[in-house]
Amino acid sequence: MDNDKTERLTKFLRDSFSVNLTSLIIGHFHNDCLGGLEYLQSIGVESIANSMTVEKCKEIGLPIPSIAFSDSLTFDFNGEQIECRFFGAGHFFDNITVWIPDKKILFGGCLVKSSDSQDSGNLSDAVVADWDLTIKKLLNKYIGIQTVIPGHSDYGGIELPTHTIELVKKEKSK
Repeated sequence: MDNDKTERLTKFLRDSFSVNLTSLIIGHFHNDCLGGLEYLQSIGVESIANSMTVEKCKEIGLPIPSIAFSDSLTFDFNGEQIECRFFGAGHFFDNITVWIPDKKILFGGCLVKSSDSQDSGNLSDAVVADWDLTIKKLLNKYIGIQTVIPGHSDYGGIELPTHTIELVKKEKSK
């Protein structure tokens, strides 16, 4: 993920589907969520991130998201309620989720592993001690989740957060 790929994707969306990007929700500070932000900022796209993500970007010299929140941020996007929320540390110290309540869709990002994940993945910035507890908080808050979109690979259902808890337990027992 970089400015060039983001520019090409943005142009493809505009030219093929008449989509003009206005907002980007950044799930955490790693490149798979933040890459291309500099290009998007140059064309006036606002960016939303956890305040910890904003601080980390400042600390390591990455482009700074334009809107920061601490615990949660709810807003209307084209008539659809969107809720961004920080439940706690997990795959990253700053990971957030995005919930669309009317559709029962949860964008878990890298906090939630896909069903084909065999392990917890890149743990370089993970907080393994808290990860499963964070997922449990998420499950207690969002009753009736129907679709879960992980950070990588195929979407699924409620089995993905449950699978993530099992992978984290496996990691903790090492």
